[in-house]
Amino acid sequence: QVFAAIHPLSVPTGSGASRPSLSHARRQREYLDSEAAPRQMHTHWQALNALPIPWTMALLQLFVGIPYCLFLWTTGLRKAPKLSADNVKTLIPVSLGHLGTHIGAVISLGAGAVSFTHIIKASEPVVSAALSFAILGAVSSWQTYLTLLPIVGGVALASLKELSFTWVGFIAAMVSNLSSAMRGILAKKTMGGGVGENMSEANLYGVLTILATIALFPVALAIEPPAAIRAAWTAATGAGMTAGYLAKMSLLSGAFYYLYNEVAFLALGRVNPVTHAVGNTIKRVVIIVASVIAFKTPISTLGVIGSSIAIAGTLLYSLAKNKFG
Repeated sequence: QVFAAIHPLSVPTGSGASRPSLSHARRQREYLDSEAAPRQMHTHWQALNALPIPWTMALLQLFVGIPYCLFLWTTGLRKAPKLSADNVKTLIPVSLGHLGTHIGAVISLGAGAVSFTHIIKASEPVVSAALSFAILGAVSSWQTYLTLLPIVGGVALASLKELSFTWVGFIAAMVSNLSSAMRGILAKKTMGGGVGENMSEANLYGVLTILATIALFPVALAIEPPAAIRAAWTAATGAGMTAGYLAKMSLLSGAFYYLYNEVAFLALGRVNPVTHAVGNTIKRVVIIVASVIAFKTPISTLGVIGSSIAIAGTLLYSLAKNKFG
């Protein structure tokens, strides 16, 4: 979610300056080519710790946003999207990239520390640059490629002596990075002219969430059948957690996940690239520091140095991408 390349929005600065409106299609691509942001990590991590069933939790977090969307659409508070069958087919591959981004992050968070997941997620620009070149033939400036070095080096240093390192957490976070990059690439290849009617940023996110939920349901059910869910619930209540607490944390994690991401991509089209890049960098620092304090996660000196270098690299990447391409 953050951390990824931000395309120029041509935002004038200075008193009285007004920002030219972005085209409908471009706003859609701007969102899909950016990383989905953090998941209100405190409730998210608590829910995963209480109920270690990441596939089910990921499904719940996606599903919680659907009643919210349907309420806005049926009441007329937000114009309902109008999509043809061909439009839906176009969005399915993009929604799968969206799903992979989410499930990878959820599994990574469940397998390790919040701080470690975000350190690995900082390497997404590297994955995005490599896939963009391999699939789209897109070549960035040498200045932009140069900023990938501190990202790679920082993540490597942080992982080397990371006290909470797990291979499951590492691989899942990288799957999330890969899916996020593929989501942006697929959007560029298939959504060049925009898709459907009334497809604002918020509606696009809502439609992708619905499609991702439908795709995840049978997979989650196969991996974590009702018996596994009941066993996890029984174990959690047997450990002293109340049913009310488990339900509250699970629903809140889903609500915060949806609302945060909706606000995040709405903001993406309304601030200039430098502001967004700086905000993303500060956000990542806050999440890592807050998670270390809140969850008392041990982190080595080398981990602090490595994560600092990687985070600085993501900021430099965003700034270089904006200035040099």
